[in-house]
Amino acid sequence: MRFARYLYVSAELEKKEKKIVSRIREGKLTRPLYFLVLTDYGTRRLEIVSSLEFMQYRCPKDNILIAGMAGNYDDALELVRIILQDAYESKMEDDICAFLENREREK
Repeated sequence: MRFARYLYVSAELEKKEKKIVSRIREGKLTRPLYFLVLTDYGTRRLEIVSSLEFMQYRCPKDNILIAGMAGNYDDALELVRIILQDAYESKMEDDICAFLENREREK
């Protein structure tokens, strides 16, 4: 499990971002959140995953890039819209996954 260098975070979580990331790494997340997860299991795709599902023991966490986090599902959808808009502005609207990976490679 990796966190994106340019993590998309909903407005209500911006001030708590570092604390939430450390709690996720420790496996001690107490508040339900939604993650925008870029997976690579045969096909690359961006998924919205509840933290309740993500923090389960059996949930695979390798080959996963967390690209964003939101406090509720509506905020997660808004983050997807923002990612789509950013991808469109960078002329990569046809492949969101490639857009997010290119952002990771930028310095």
